[in-house]
Amino acid sequence: MRKLTIWLMMFYVAFTVGSPTDTSGSFGSVTKFLSILVGISYLVSKIESPKLRTPARYMAALVAFFAWNLASMIWTLDPALGFNLIWRFFVSLTAAFILWDSCRSEDDLLVALEGLVGAGYLIFYQLYKNYSAGMAHFGQDRFSAEGMSPNFVAMILSIATSSAWFIVLSKRPISKIFLPINYMMPLVAIYGVVLTGSRGGAICLLVALFPILLSIWRKPFGVIGLSGAAILALPALMTSTSIQNNLARITSMTESGSSDQFSGRLDLWTGAIQSFMRAPFTGTGIGGYSAISTALGYNTSSGVTGAHQSFLGTASDSGIVGLVLLIVMTVSVFQSVRYFPSDLRIVAYGVFFSILIGMFSSHIQYSVATIFPFTLVAVGSEIFRFTMTSAKRAAIQREQAIVPAAGAGSPGAVATKSA
Repeated sequence: MRKLTIWLMMFYVAFTVGSPTDTSGSFGSVTKFLSILVGISYLVSKIESPKLRTPARYMAALVAFFAWNLASMIWTLDPALGFNLIWRFFVSLTAAFILWDSCRSEDDLLVALEGLVGAGYLIFYQLYKNYSAGMAHFGQDRFSAEGMSPNFVAMILSIATSSAWFIVLSKRPISKIFLPINYMMPLVAIYGVVLTGSRGGAICLLVALFPILLSIWRKPFGVIGLSGAAILALPALMTSTSIQNNLARITSMTESGSSDQFSGRLDLWTGAIQSFMRAPFTGTGIGGYSAISTALGYNTSSGVTGAHQSFLGTASDSGIVGLVLLIVMTVSVFQSVRYFPSDLRIVAYGVFFSILIGMFSSHIQYSVATIFPFTLVAVGSEIFRFTMTSAKRAAIQREQAIVPAAGAGSPGAVATKSA
């Protein structure tokens, strides 16, 4: 039953991350149905084996971060938005706990990671559908998926790319059916990020692509295959005016933040800092940033509800307590990567830094796009650390078995035996 839970979680992760507007989006009914199946399957598996996995520092920090934000509902300046955020956070936390407790082997981890790859394809489907229909984001040349910002979409595609290549390098794919899907994810992500026109997303993707380039540069067939597929995609990239404008936007780092539809990120960040200084310990409460920054005159756009920076947004909403907990979570995940095998470690770092860059450019501290990948990195750390510890223990036991056997043939051993 635990294996069934993992496979159901793969689909749940794909649809939840691939459609964060899971209560009203196109995939809402599917996501709800999958959440019920996952819950039932997990509860049945606990009846069979009730023992829970010991929480690591990351999980403890995640639970504490949620608890503090839940408590901040008491003093939040925007109860409606705060309730919406805390409910989504609770759903993500519950699913993260099931992931943490159910993934017990490398095969389990790969199945769950395939869910992130699936999320990448679901997002690209929505993205390309909007592009084909000419439904640009905020009337610009940038495109996005349903209910998501272009930056968020680009970050998910980057995480999906790292996840896909982690599975490729593990050399133990869960099924041959997934091989072409995983191999094509980098090209799909490149095309998708160009459609979004996201500069922060482009940086995330470069981080995700770096370990891929390192792994294939000595493999001519891999280079030829990916290069050929990229060349086939060039006509579609170069004949679209929107894509050409997005490429120009991505490669231009001189465009001011205030020229976007938002009021300018520097203004948003300044608003978060001013908000934090007014309530440094408790913050304004989860979801309170929009109200306080608007009141202070730093947020003049009606659609902006976050600081476009996860750490500053957390400082504003949750104060120094929440900020410290978020930093502990992030550092714990970073430290856990060292337990991965050397050939997979750089890809795991790709997942981590893609999220970290996204956290510096978007308000995603309560998002499934942050919590699920972080949880899977922490799960992988526990799995590989256990494997490493077991291998060392077995080696020590073998050495201890060899020493008495060697001593049994010595003169002293024989004399003792005769006596």
